[in-house]
Parts: sequence; C-alpha cells; structure tokens
Amino acid sequence: MKTLNMILLAFSLVWFQPGQREEPDLAWTNIEAVYRTFDAIKPILINKKSQSLYLSRIYPNGYARLKRFNESSGEWELGEWSIACGTVADAIVPIEIKPQESRAIEVFWRVSMDDWDNPKYFVLNDHETKRPLNGRYKLLLRYALQPWTVIHHPKKTYIVESEEFRVE
Repeated sequence: MKTLNMILLAFSLVWFQPGQREEPDLAWTNIEAVYRTFDAIKPILINKKSQSLYLSRIYPNGYARLKRFNESSGEWELGEWSIACGTVADAIVPIEIKPQESRAIEVFWRVSMDDWDNPKYFVLNDHETKRPLNGRYKLLLRYALQPWTVIHHPKKTYIVESEEFRVE
C-alpha cells in the first residue's frame, strides 16, 4: 500500500505541476479592455519564439482559463477547473503552434461559473467560494516546448497570462 501511495504521489506531482511563467516570446491579441459577456472573449496567441510550442491534448487543458482579481485581498484567484479527460479527437496528434504563427484560443469560462447557461457568480478553484461576475480578469494558458499529447507528456510546462481586462 505504501508503494502505491508513493507512485500516486509521484504521478500527481508530475501531472498537476503548476507550470513556470515564460512569456516574453508570446503575445496575446484580440483582447478588448472591456467585455459585456464572457462569450465575446476570443483571444489569439502569437508564437514569437524561434521554436514551436504545444498545447495540451487533454481536455480542457488546451483551453484558456480565467483568473479574477479580488479587490479586497489584492490577489488574483483562479476559477474552478474541470476534471481532465483524455478521450479526445486526435489524441496522439500534438497541437502545435509553429514559430511566428498564431492560433485562436478558446476560453473555457463556463466551468468557472455557478451556472453554465445563466451564470450569476464566478466560482473559485476551491469549488465553493463565489465572486461577482463583474470584475478584472486575465486568461491563463499552459503550454510546453515539447509535443504534448494524451500519451506523451512534456517534462516542463509553462504558463502564459494575458493582459488584464474587465467584464461589466
């Protein structure tokens, strides 16, 4: 049993690693200063690196995630996130963004809301704490510099954050 626990711990440390920030060679475009709805957020990521970058094939990890600013604490808070699923189309084909290319990035915002169809609150990563929808947000996206598929996992992942925007 102890060996199984050690294996599970090692797996979780690799699988759930938070990622390191490495942004200078990436740029977000098509982000407005203010949005009325989350559906209107349609960002594009430009790879200015001299090498390809890869997004996760594991659903929904290849999507942008919301981060909301808490005015009272002065901290950025992650929104709720989904359980990862490897049952996806083209599971062994990497999602590659080649150097100097861009890609539209989908925002998986509904999972951070109290109700998918008629949201009233932003729900934090603890799955319980609720914040008002109106506020300051950023997008967060994990990527790797090695191909990333359901079978092949990179040794290191990175995080790119968008500039701040408001939802009113």
